[in-house]
Amino acid sequence: MKWVDHKGVFNVSLRSVSSVHTQDDKLEKFLYNCRMTLEQKLPPRKTESSFENDLRQSIQEVPKARGENLIQFLPLILDRLLYLMVRPPILGGQQANIGQPAFEGVILVVKRVHELLSEKNDRNGRNLTLASYVHFSCSLPHPGPLHHCSTEPSLGSGYNTLGRPSSLPVSNKSFQRSTSNPDLNALTPTSPDNEISAILGGTKFLDRTGSMRADEFNQPQMMKNRAKKLVHEELVLQWLVLSGQNRDHAFAHSWFLFELIIKSMAEHLNKTQKLDVPRQMRFNDKPFVEDIEALMNLVNKEITDKYIKEPQIIRSLNTSLAFFLHDLLSFMDRGFVFNLIANYCGAIAEKIQTLSDSTTLMLHRLDFLRIVCSHEHYFPLNLPFGTPLTPTSGKAASPTPSIQSTNSMSSYTSTSTLTDRGQFYELTLQFRQQHFLVGLILSDLKVALDTHNPNIHQRAINVVRNLLYNHDLDLRYMDVEMKARLAALYMPIIGIVIEALPQLSDPGLDLRRHTCPEEEEADKISHSVALEIAGASVFAGRVQEYPGGLDEPKSKKSPLTTECTRNLLICFLWVIKNADETVLRQWWNELNVNVLAQILDVLYFCISNFEYKQSFMICGACLVEEDIDNLNDPILYICL
Repeated sequence: MKWVDHKGVFNVSLRSVSSVHTQDDKLEKFLYNCRMTLEQKLPPRKTESSFENDLRQSIQEVPKARGENLIQFLPLILDRLLYLMVRPPILGGQQANIGQPAFEGVILVVKRVHELLSEKNDRNGRNLTLASYVHFSCSLPHPGPLHHCSTEPSLGSGYNTLGRPSSLPVSNKSFQRSTSNPDLNALTPTSPDNEISAILGGTKFLDRTGSMRADEFNQPQMMKNRAKKLVHEELVLQWLVLSGQNRDHAFAHSWFLFELIIKSMAEHLNKTQKLDVPRQMRFNDKPFVEDIEALMNLVNKEITDKYIKEPQIIRSLNTSLAFFLHDLLSFMDRGFVFNLIANYCGAIAEKIQTLSDSTTLMLHRLDFLRIVCSHEHYFPLNLPFGTPLTPTSGKAASPTPSIQSTNSMSSYTSTSTLTDRGQFYELTLQFRQQHFLVGLILSDLKVALDTHNPNIHQRAINVVRNLLYNHDLDLRYMDVEMKARLAALYMPIIGIVIEALPQLSDPGLDLRRHTCPEEEEADKISHSVALEIAGASVFAGRVQEYPGGLDEPKSKKSPLTTECTRNLLICFLWVIKNADETVLRQWWNELNVNVLAQILDVLYFCISNFEYKQSFMICGACLVEEDIDNLNDPILYICL
């Protein structure tokens, strides 16, 4: 058979697909060097210095690999980079300076994955593939014997591309070695007997050529030095010393580093069996605690300095920081975490004082507090006991109190009999110290209502409303006494709503304007009648009036929208409904008649905003009661 005109009928192309071979020179070189590091060997014709330079260069080339291969071997690559960061090889008796390049390699790989899989990035900048790696795939190295740690591969394991090539003889005797080497007559590292003994843990040397002596790279020394570094400690330290463009990349993808730190801390507590240890004793290493605090200060400065220049990155950084501190409350001393939260709020407040328009920073702080206060132990974190409104009743305050909270609680309990009950009805300093997180939320609500930005009003009110909504859904707090303790935490809302009276929206205002003056006068209650209703005991003593009372001139504030008004009044009604009746009665007995009148005004706004009216809005027009009989009309029925 002959081909016509010698033309091919079809073409055949082969595309190799493998889950074992990387099929990328850059990844191949990097993984091979990692293999040599794990096996404690030097590649042929390599000295210590040349191998260190080659390893550093291969790390820098990893982010430049083909995207498909990089994604395919992503868990293995990140595991190896993290391993090199905490367990760098010892060359010439000293640790190789590989930690910082390995950390930078992690940052650049994360950046590349974000770019390659941009469709898997959520609105906060988290990549689903990387998030899956942190939660399910990563294998972090932890302190322990080199050959007995489950997170480290054995000498005989690994990919085929990392092992001995088939063209290399088993006992590479043709390789030239120095005749002055005392280990010349020993087994070659590539001999089968040596590999078997290495797997069984019997080898004591690390030697590939005569340029590396056994006493310079012995096994006990490596184990001793490697056991000193933990992943979370090294991540924080390397992040602090990072500079240049890689520092910006680290902040841009901070969520990955924060989640990796939390993952390492959790695994470390599990490995060392410290999950049942009190939190103040889990991470008592002073350098690590100081590094965490320094890192938080660095992040705070980044947020306040670049929130205008890079809004999307700073928004993601702010959210990531909030989730990090949210998770940190479950692992570290909570008093220390409270200090970190206070430092963040202080840094934002200090920056806000120097700005004419602080809308963006205030929204960032509200989002930050919303995330932190979503913690499952939010209620006990606010110490709802030991106050005149929430007595301890002889029960334990907290199963795992922090050092700061324990000292604060003991000092407070000793003087609780001398404490003015009124200090916990308002946003006083004593209230904010006892109920830290609630104090921050309510303080921001009060500040937000003084601004002229509707977005800030809505965000601040929604944070409080959502917290109360979650309390109602929480099965742990269905008991009436628990609800009363919860309501005691939010008592200052009553004063905040009273101060916001001029801002509240009144849907029935237009209707009342058309009513007769005689009807308005008939609806009012005279001052003497109010005294008779309340009783003489209400005004028996001298009382303190809220700021912004009826006798004081009220500052002009921005009015609230109807939606914000209703949400704020819902919070007010929730507190009134769930608070202890005895506590409310005792408090109101001490209030001035003007303040009581203001509370009645707030209740009137509640009726005006939530009153059921038998009317329907149809196509922008109002359908009143008498029009309901006309619903049989086809046009009206369609509109409804």
